[in-house]
Amino acid sequence: MFKNWYLIQTKPREECVAEKNISSQGFEVYLPKFALNKKDKPLFPGYIFVHLANNINWRTLLSTKGVARFVRFGHDFATIPERVIGSIMDNESNTIKKYVNVSKFKKGDKLAITSGLLKDVNVCFEQYTIDERIVVLFSMLNQKQKTTIEKSQVVKI
Repeated sequence: MFKNWYLIQTKPREECVAEKNISSQGFEVYLPKFALNKKDKPLFPGYIFVHLANNINWRTLLSTKGVARFVRFGHDFATIPERVIGSIMDNESNTIKKYVNVSKFKKGDKLAITSGLLKDVNVCFEQYTIDERIVVLFSMLNQKQKTTIEKSQVVKI
């Protein structure tokens, strides 16, 4: 029996729901993740991979909670080569380690901006972004403002 990896689009922010429900039906499913701020996040938000035999009735998956649709190119289902899935799996643990190690600031930490337009402004750390930048809060005109900057532009005070 020949199997392929297929790409499924999930409903918004329901990757984990779809993964759990597809898995409970006995299908092999893969949701690549990485850790950010000590939380697992989908590596490909809105998408999961499922390993299916060619002769399987895939229509049952469409009614699975969390699943929106199979990704298609015209009439053809999007299939992902085994080597690509293997590469993602092999690198997933490295990605998780990378993002866990980057978290040197904690929410609420007081920081000083050392360069750029907001140089010498004190800010409050809010969170990391996926691209290793940071979101900070600062006061301007008696209102809290939020901006995203490079983490190299701040020091902890």
